[in-house]
Amino acid sequence: MLHTRFVRLRLRAGMLREFTSIYEDRILPTLAGTDGCLGAAMLVRSAEPEEVVSLTAWRDRAAADAYDGEGHFARLLNLAEPLLEESATGSGAFPEDDVAVEGYDAELIAPLNLRRVLAPGGFARTVSAHVAPELSATFDRRYRAEAATALVDFPGLRAVLLLHRVDASSVTVGLSFWDGEESAARYEMSGRFEDLAKGLSDTLSGLYRWRRSLSPAGPDAAAAGSFAVDGYLVKIARSF
Repeated sequence: MLHTRFVRLRLRAGMLREFTSIYEDRILPTLAGTDGCLGAAMLVRSAEPEEVVSLTAWRDRAAADAYDGEGHFARLLNLAEPLLEESATGSGAFPEDDVAVEGYDAELIAPLNLRRVLAPGGFARTVSAHVAPELSATFDRRYRAEAATALVDFPGLRAVLLLHRVDASSVTVGLSFWDGEESAARYEMSGRFEDLAKGLSDTLSGLYRWRRSLSPAGPDAAAAGSFAVDGYLVKIARSF
């Protein structure tokens, strides 16, 4: 199964340009030369430009683990250490302690080509939820159906992935790629997301209630409010 990783970092103010250079000149070439790495993208959170995500796609989880075991990840992270915001605790921890690493089993719903996903420019959108384990298959089936329809109805939608976090099986993420932020906004304003949220609400775990980063409004706000929605500018992206 395809494997993806999110490496979340928070940069010091004004360090985005320098980090972008490191990502393009050092991180991407290393990943391109790593067996099993299929591509990578640098995502910048639209609401918080200092929050950056490195998205990598792998042939399988074993390939990503091997990359870690060879020390590549730690060495590249050390390059970025001077650019990272200091830990809130001021503990002087190793840089690995100042980032969040998330691994996901990934299903590429459409199109079945990573080149369409990992294309520079555009906009990425994540929709995250805690799903009741016994209803995971139902959630996935309904999400796939909506994604297939949205790819036809919204020409600006490039690709959709469905992600299941490997260390927290209830966490499910829908990851979509768009031609631009305007295309994603048209989907939001069409009411389709509220309809999707309402249709998925009965599959969510009762233990968690997520708050959307965009304040929900309208008659289906309660359902939409059970999801966390974030948007990212695709700063750099490349398939290998």
